[in-house]
Amino acid sequence: MERVELKVPTLDSEHTKLRFCALGIADLDAIIAIEEAVYEHPWTRGNFLDSFYSQHQSCGLRDDRGELIGYFFVMP
Repeated sequence: MERVELKVPTLDSEHTKLRFCALGIADLDAIIAIEEAVYEHPWTRGNFLDSFYSQHQSCGLRDDRGELIGYFFVMP
């Protein structure tokens, strides 16, 4: 699997307005792109779908262009 380099905004970049947001199934492609770029053994689409269907708490981080740059899921 080819690794993808993600450009993450820093405080010195022009895109520094970050905001937390709720996540949903519509965000799944962006979540998977990040997951596959940063983890050697990424979760599958099914793992994420299970988390959404189980109503695990999830949150994303978007830059000022609305691009998803991070996420997390909280599981009991």
